[in-house]
Amino acid sequence: MIYDHIDNAGHYFDPEDKFFRAIQYAVEFELARPDGDYEVEGRGLIAKVQTYFTSPTEQRLFENHKLYADIQIMRCGSERQDVVISEKLEPLGPYQEQKDVTKYTSPALFSSIVLHPGQFVVYYPDDIHRPNCQIGFDSQKVRKICMKVKL
Repeated sequence: MIYDHIDNAGHYFDPEDKFFRAIQYAVEFELARPDGDYEVEGRGLIAKVQTYFTSPTEQRLFENHKLYADIQIMRCGSERQDVVISEKLEPLGPYQEQKDVTKYTSPALFSSIVLHPGQFVVYYPDDIHRPNCQIGFDSQKVRKICMKVKL
């Protein structure tokens, strides 16, 4: 997992790397364009542009992916995301190949981050995470771009 400001992406990735290109695409994405999935480099690099209201933590599930890394870039609004660092979780069902996702029960212990505009987080397959959580008691509208980078 990597969590930082977009200005620091060059500390982690070479400008020729597809992770760097993914972050650059999300930063330059014209926000007047509609939500949806955009193939940036075929199925190897996909932008999932999303506008939604954050949800109470108990309504969200932990998840991870096998085929793609997630790079979540916040453009508007803020949300909390929870991450499991070392605990193994019980899957709620089988891996969903079509969506590249496994959902998990909530653990007793986890860490949290807050994603603000201009920040990004990279989740690799071993990083079980719970995105889209509200901060405190108030839901807020966010605009986020989740870049899917095929591994």
